[in-house]
Amino acid sequence: MRKTRVISIANQKGGVGKTTTCVNLAAALVEQGKKVLLLDNDPQANLTSYLQMHGEEPAGSAAEKATMDELYLAKRAPSYDDARDRYLRTYQINLDYVASDTDLAGVEYFLYTRNDREKVLKHHIAWAIGEYDFVMIDNPPSLNLLTLNALSAATEVLIPVQTEFFSLEGIVKIQESIKFVRERFNPLLKIAGILPTQVDTRKKLTGEVLKLLDSHFPSELLKSRIRDNSKLAESTGHGKTIFKYAPTSHGAEDYRSLADEMSGG
Repeated sequence: MRKTRVISIANQKGGVGKTTTCVNLAAALVEQGKKVLLLDNDPQANLTSYLQMHGEEPAGSAAEKATMDELYLAKRAPSYDDARDRYLRTYQINLDYVASDTDLAGVEYFLYTRNDREKVLKHHIAWAIGEYDFVMIDNPPSLNLLTLNALSAATEVLIPVQTEFFSLEGIVKIQESIKFVRERFNPLLKIAGILPTQVDTRKKLTGEVLKLLDSHFPSELLKSRIRDNSKLAESTGHGKTIFKYAPTSHGAEDYRSLADEMSGG
């Protein structure tokens, strides 16, 4: 039985590297020998598009698998064996995922009709607890019911932020949501860390924002930094993790450092 950490990757601002971080942190953890599950909780389905390009699952088998909207809408929570047969797709050994598509956008209407509207996802992924070391949830760039479900299901929140002044405002908003979820649905939820992304140390603004983040969030700001790296952007376009695309790049080095920090290594 594995001790499972459920990490929701959240920020209501788009373009901060949530999906890139979700995929590459997962791959770095797999390098460490961990077993990881990714959940694409975003109707834009960027995580799914990323992973389906070069997944190791036999051709045709993944197309038959159900998606996140169907997991939310299921009449009962699946067992692990049911989930393996019906929902789980494989990107590589020890890295599974549940895909998404635009149908997930319609799930919010269904959630509003339920008294347990913020806890549906937690109930329906209970099968993953004990089977994986990490469950990581990629979220939409908004604080909607899908994101609230992810926060209610998580043990921790990882907040990627760009090094720009508006980042502080975004962090305050996500903290307010975390406080709301703690008080009502998930008292054990904690912040795993604030992760600066697309960091360019040549820019004066980057240094100023990092100092502000450190002064305002000294206990939450991670030591890891994801540097601005062309190989990371290219790897996304090719549907490969940075470790498959450019294993010696700064991007690979940074995500390995992040995995070490997150796993206590």
